[in-house]
Amino acid sequence: MLRHQWFKLGLDPMRPKPMSGLASALPDEKAAPPEYNQSPETLVKDYLSALRQHLESVLAKTLPESVFMTTPREYIITVPAIWSDVAVSKTRKCAERAGMGRGEELRLVSEPEAAAIWALPRIVPFKPQIKDTFVLCDAGGGTVDLISYQIQALNPILRVIEVARGDGGLCGSTFLNRSFRAFLRGKLDSHPAWQDEMLDEVKRCFNGSKTKNYQIPVPAFPNDESLDVYKAMFSLKGEDLCAIFEPVIQEVIILVTSQLYAAKAVKAAARAVVLVGGFGENNYLYQRLTEAVADSNVEVLRPAGGLVTFATMDSLLVLMQLRWTAVVHGALMKGLSEASKNTTVTSISGRKARYYFGTASAKAFEKTIHPMDGRFWSKANKRHEINTYDWFILKNATVKEEKPKNLPYHFELPVSAVEGGALVPITTTIVKYVDPEDTGPPIVVGDSDDDGVETIASLQIPLNLISIKGLQRRKRNDGSEWYIVDFSLRVICRSSETIYVLRHKGKDYGRVSAEYA
Repeated sequence: MLRHQWFKLGLDPMRPKPMSGLASALPDEKAAPPEYNQSPETLVKDYLSALRQHLESVLAKTLPESVFMTTPREYIITVPAIWSDVAVSKTRKCAERAGMGRGEELRLVSEPEAAAIWALPRIVPFKPQIKDTFVLCDAGGGTVDLISYQIQALNPILRVIEVARGDGGLCGSTFLNRSFRAFLRGKLDSHPAWQDEMLDEVKRCFNGSKTKNYQIPVPAFPNDESLDVYKAMFSLKGEDLCAIFEPVIQEVIILVTSQLYAAKAVKAAARAVVLVGGFGENNYLYQRLTEAVADSNVEVLRPAGGLVTFATMDSLLVLMQLRWTAVVHGALMKGLSEASKNTTVTSISGRKARYYFGTASAKAFEKTIHPMDGRFWSKANKRHEINTYDWFILKNATVKEEKPKNLPYHFELPVSAVEGGALVPITTTIVKYVDPEDTGPPIVVGDSDDDGVETIASLQIPLNLISIKGLQRRKRNDGSEWYIVDFSLRVICRSSETIYVLRHKGKDYGRVSAEYA
């Protein structure tokens, strides 16, 4: 039976296809084609709707009816670190359509950032120091996300700052299932009783020993010597397991070593790799990563589980489950800290910009810095002007949520065009420049070096919310009167999305609608 999977990746049209070497080499034969009968947006919306309905049904059975009906609910959704602005915007819209709220009722958080919030305070007995740098590796089922943080303060709360741009790839434990299935093709995987979950225990416990045979419980299988099944156990050689693990392990090692290099390149050499996520529980992955970074004098750490002890096997299982769900725990902690000042968690004080972000506008032409091509005469301002880019976020710069960028705008509107005593909404655009060669962004619109500039968002600015009372008027030479509107957009760079807020004369007028291309 065909099934939809990986459909959330269809929200990001900027992702290259094929998605990765593993995705191409190890496809899922049971997966529906990417565009099979439903769009990615519809599938994500349906999935989130079902998730919300299930949650509400559980809460309705758990809480008194009066509490359930009167308690407001807010939702937090985590997204991969490498998600584009388009994908983040589509994720938000799908969640809104799924009934998870709007505006501040719905938060989006970067997955490795959420994992870091939970994991970094728990890397004991390792004692971090100020200026220590850590690479957070969230190895999950589908993706492996990485990000580098440097400690800025230890007290009263742990405060860290991102020092190198995050990265990630499709090399999670799902690909181990596919690798196992490829190895077992024609054997166990063709048996009607076979389930991928039967591999969970060996995936966690395998430590790389090639001489040991590993027993996989297959309770519904009869004895079958040809299948190496005896007493409901399937025997698998260690050397075969190594071969199954190898392509996936290699992809993770490449990602981790690349992130370590990126941190070192900005003079913030990492002291340790903090490993979380379900795949992060695998002992062989832990061992191979430890070996891969040994020459760099870097430790690989797996965080403890807070108050969990190791007295029994049950408590060890609880600890592992906590690490599996580090992203969920961290996202919830972040949401609670934003909702209540009494809740304190690890603070992410700054993030690295992946690209240049800016706007385009006409400026006074200056022959000493601007090329002659592209200049034009402005009748309104009685001067030569030229269209230029204003880059309000620079690639690799540290952006801070508590220090929004301020984009000033000067807008003039004919008095005769004002209908019903209100201004009309206007549209502006946000552009992005990737700069893969790190040569710097273009300055003049239409210049030979601005081929890589792309429009990523159209902002609908609701000037109709601003009263025309008190606005300055200007009479032009032709006798026409014009309103002069000086306003600004506050740009707030959050964990995984950028918020634009209209501001006029010191007053905020709420979020500006952003339509991403």
